[in-house]
Amino acid sequence: MHPTARPKGVQGPAEAGAGRDEPVRLRAGCKINYGLAITGRRPDGYHLLDSVFIPLPEPCDELLVWRIPEPAIRVACAAEGVDEEDNTLVRAWRKFREATGLAIGLAVELKKGVPWGAGLGGGSADAACLLRHLQRLAEGRVDEGRLLAIAARVGADVPFFLQDAPMRVTGIGDVLEPVALDLPGRDLVLVTPKIAVSTPWAYQTWDRLCGVRPDARDARAGGSEKPLTKSGTEDKQSSLLGSRGFTARNDLELAVFPSYPEIAEVKDRLLSLGAAAASMSGSGSSVFGLFQDSAGAERACEALSAVWPVRRMRICTGM
Repeated sequence: MHPTARPKGVQGPAEAGAGRDEPVRLRAGCKINYGLAITGRRPDGYHLLDSVFIPLPEPCDELLVWRIPEPAIRVACAAEGVDEEDNTLVRAWRKFREATGLAIGLAVELKKGVPWGAGLGGGSADAACLLRHLQRLAEGRVDEGRLLAIAARVGADVPFFLQDAPMRVTGIGDVLEPVALDLPGRDLVLVTPKIAVSTPWAYQTWDRLCGVRPDARDARAGGSEKPLTKSGTEDKQSSLLGSRGFTARNDLELAVFPSYPEIAEVKDRLLSLGAAAASMSGSGSSVFGLFQDSAGAERACEALSAVWPVRRMRICTGM
């Protein structure tokens, strides 16, 4: 789609009247996982997690949104890999309609800035951004609790992107708890190699490597989450929370690094350049490093930017 073109079904000035052709511009950020521990798997195949999500303002997607007369949503996106008929924006709109009975006609042009397959939650952030916009258009008919419930039906981590604050995430990613983090550094260097990692593949590979059995019950239902570690390796605690606070350990690195050694190289480089902590985010491919001062973070950016896309920012920890 041409950058200035309107999605199909959007009224132009002649049809809609002067001043109604300008879209609403929305920005959807992303997140990193500060650690990801797999604590079990339910019989339905969903994995139980313990992670800390930290929101980031960039990279970000941009949503250009127009009102349309028909009770439907139309999505256009020039980025490869985005199915314009079946995506998180379409699912969010449909779940909102089902829950509220409000079929607010929208056309959306999605401009991708968050890489796909990077472990940054771009699709979930897009869905949350659209739900927030629909809530505004509903003019007080959908309260926050109801919106969060709708978000959970779109995807497990969509409710997080309505919070805009660090959260401890447990269950299947649907249990959120505000958290104040005492991190080893707040100057973040985010590296996004041009590699797309499939999240289902990463979890399936972890299952195979670690011999996971689908018999761990959800702790919220009164069961116990079984620690699942690879036989013969270090006996790690299943929770991220240790005696010294949260750790940046990501269990999925065990599955991803052997098949994508470049991602492991990024982590090694960050640590060698002085990062106080470094970890893959989610199922990858993004890797972040936390530095204790801006000068160290800047030096790392300069060294890594010759090879990979790199961003540096100061993050909010909730403290």
